Amino acid sequence: MSFNHVMTSTHQIARLPGVNVKYLISIILMLAPIPLAAKTPPADVILEEANRYTLKIRRGSTVGLNEDEGKSIQATGFLVDRTRGWIITNAHVASRSPATLTVSFKGEKYISARRIFVDRLLDVAVLQVDPAAMPSNALEAKLECGDLPRMGSAVAIFGHPGDFSYTATRGIISSISWIFPTEQIQSDAVINGGNSGGPLIDLSTGRIVGVAAASYRDTTDTHSVAVSLSEPMPPICDILDLLKSGSDARFRQLPVSYATAEDDDRPIVAAVFDKSSGLKIGDRILAVNGFSNIRNTSVLAARLRGVEGAVKVTVERGQKAINVNVVTTVMSENTTTSSIYVSGMVISNQW
Repeated sequence: MSFNHVMTSTHQIARLPGVNVKYLISIILMLAPIPLAAKTPPADVILEEANRYTLKIRRGSTVGLNEDEGKSIQATGFLVDRTRGWIITNAHVASRSPATLTVSFKGEKYISARRIFVDRLLDVAVLQVDPAAMPSNALEAKLECGDLPRMGSAVAIFGHPGDFSYTATRGIISSISWIFPTEQIQSDAVINGGNSGGPLIDLSTGRIVGVAAASYRDTTDTHSVAVSLSEPMPPICDILDLLKSGSDARFRQLPVSYATAEDDDRPIVAAVFDKSSGLKIGDRILAVNGFSNIRNTSVLAARLRGVEGAVKVTVERGQKAINVNVVTTVMSENTTTSSIYVSGMVISNQW
């Protein structure tokens, strides 16, 4: 029954003696059909879709530069742009060292991949394959680029732990933790070797909220259980957007080092490397170009990424808020570092 039909019917009924029209309208509106919100697919459907966008990644290497280990590994990645053939994985999977990369979709042969971006700050890399070489049923993962997941949200990590393939582990979001230098999603969905670079999937939406990166366990406590750490999607989405627009997505930083106060992760200037910047030791950074809520250095880095030239930095100095225009420094790509490998020794620029 449309709204117009409801109005016509009540007009006719209003002619009857003793009828309360307002009461009838309220009853009819209550009985009118209410459009239902789109239902989220059940977990089994969400994980079945993960089979179509999750890949196996093989890395072959013998020389490790900077913090890389010179060895071959198998890990995980997932497709984020079908047209461009872009795949997300970890930086420690893609390697910042010379390496051969191949990937395979479920049930398919391995194909060549190349690195197009490896981040210095986040443990994230973007790989590219020939779109024509992808299977026709390959699915582009849906990314949660807006908000961080809420504590208690049901999630699954999908990947290839150990000798297992296309395997899910389930848990909840335990917290969003700042573990210097980046913000991490902590969960109890198990990450094992081979899961690195896999999607952290929100089971209430089917969207990817993070990239599985590491496990942490207190080895001094024999009773401790490992927790899982994943890189959150919003700053990764920023990188993807910058790369798509042809902009510089590299990590930028202010000419300072940072400290934090106890139980307060907001960055405080600890040392100044360029006195002409106008920043001073003890300045607490409040905002960048008007964007506030700089709750840690990870958020600060996200606000600086992609902004060329000078940025307006708002700091708390004493009891006052002061604006300072500061020129950022862009960090060079790790993959372009020149190094020498001789007799088992690597000579390289400092990372």
